[in-house]
Amino acid sequence: MAAIGSVESLRDVDAAMFEAAAGRIQPPARQRARHVVTEDARVEAFMAASNAGDLKTMGQLFVASHRSLQHDYEVSCEELDFLVDTALGVPGVFGARMTGGGFGGCTVNLVAPEAVAAFEAGVREAYQARFGIVPQIYRCKPSAGACEVA
Repeated sequence: MAAIGSVESLRDVDAAMFEAAAGRIQPPARQRARHVVTEDARVEAFMAASNAGDLKTMGQLFVASHRSLQHDYEVSCEELDFLVDTALGVPGVFGARMTGGGFGGCTVNLVAPEAVAAFEAGVREAYQARFGIVPQIYRCKPSAGACEVA
């Protein structure tokens, strides 16, 4: 755990430090800070789960991230929560979370390849029935992404 004097931003705060200080932070700043601190920990855990090929844990971290955005950061909305909850009800979906700036927009879903067609049909049908809008669904495959160049 870093010493309090070494904290320059929330990325320098771990869960234990946050819990020790949380009682002195007024809402809603406390909830926003909790999201940032826990999201940093989720990113680290997601990287480890990804390196291990642990799709179940990766999916759980997606959902935990969404719930934190929904409740602590308060940037979700009814439509995004519906998409996440609907996706999680489809067999073969490991996890779902909002992505982008919030307040509408997109979700990213971790779906087993053999479940993609059922996921698309289920989400499309449910969303259209609830909101009268046919959602656009984009299939994406993860890539190596950005890396540090030495």
